[in-house]
Amino acid sequence: MNKEKDNVQRNAEKELEKNQFKGTIALATGCGKSKVFINIYKRFPDKKWLLVVPTEELRDENWKEEFSKWGELPLYEKMNKCCYASLKKEDLSQYDGICFDESHNVTLNNTSNFNHIRQDCFMISLTATPPYEEDKVAIFKQYFPILYIITLDQAVNLGLISSFKIKVIELNLDNTDKYIEEKYGKVTELKKYEIINRRINQIMYSGRKVPEFLYLQRMHFLYNLKSKEEIAKKIIKTFGNDERILYFCSSIKQAEELCAHVYHSKSSNENLKQFKQGKSNKLAVVRAINEGHNIENVDKALIVQLVSNPRETIQRIGRTVRLRDNHQSIIYILCTLNTQDEKWVQNTLLSFDKSIIEYINAKNL
Repeated sequence: MNKEKDNVQRNAEKELEKNQFKGTIALATGCGKSKVFINIYKRFPDKKWLLVVPTEELRDENWKEEFSKWGELPLYEKMNKCCYASLKKEDLSQYDGICFDESHNVTLNNTSNFNHIRQDCFMISLTATPPYEEDKVAIFKQYFPILYIITLDQAVNLGLISSFKIKVIELNLDNTDKYIEEKYGKVTELKKYEIINRRINQIMYSGRKVPEFLYLQRMHFLYNLKSKEEIAKKIIKTFGNDERILYFCSSIKQAEELCAHVYHSKSSNENLKQFKQGKSNKLAVVRAINEGHNIENVDKALIVQLVSNPRETIQRIGRTVRLRDNHQSIIYILCTLNTQDEKWVQNTLLSFDKSIIEYINAKNL
């Protein structure tokens, strides 16, 4: 094992012990936060444990693989497991220890029966991306305060994960191709964006609250730009056949346009399994594998559409930086200038070291 990673895990465990095993360990993807919980579980195998996760796949596959990797499969089989969606149905008073995996997913609704948790119950929270939302920050402070943090940049400096560079590919809304239906005829991307923004601004300046559907309309419009898809295809042509690359897409249609192998809410797990096993080198995903998945030897990521939540970008980058010799991952982020998309990118990248970010005009590709 990487000695520095071992030290980080031991330090995280010590911080939890100091706080009576009640708190959050926030380790960047690849630093081994799952191992921290497994180590604690091994110390207290007779306690009745509950593992809480966001998805059934993480519950039934990923955590099983993790326990198996460390030769602790019997412990996995022994503990109770549930998803956040069904947490309020659990009788939490029966448990001696609860581990909240990907704990940034916890909501106020999830805490409705926390008053039944015994005072001596261990409350271990694991995340790579501590929450910034006011309501979730309050939940963390009350139930599992953050005790130990290693960010992506810190993990790189400690040699826990591979280094990475971010290339922001800047493009403009197309003002030539009239392919978008509007009530008075077809319009260009630029014209359509101006129409949506004008509606939002008129309501905003009148002092009224802008309807949520208008913000969603603008978001979905930006998520499905033909101009962005064309630039994505141009970048994809530069990738080598042997390079292992993840494409993060905003829609099933977009994913299927860009890659023969896709994984999304309406697909089976077969393409994901093929990619994990190294039997295919390219995979396009839609709102999937942002968290919890251990995928080896990913060389690059193409984020066709960055979302407004910075957490998802950090999670996506985390899929590419598993430690290996002489590896530096490259993350491409497409950004449409002079739109809300540009603001999302700026906001997301605020926490990253500026020296690893390069801005490239799409015309220069």
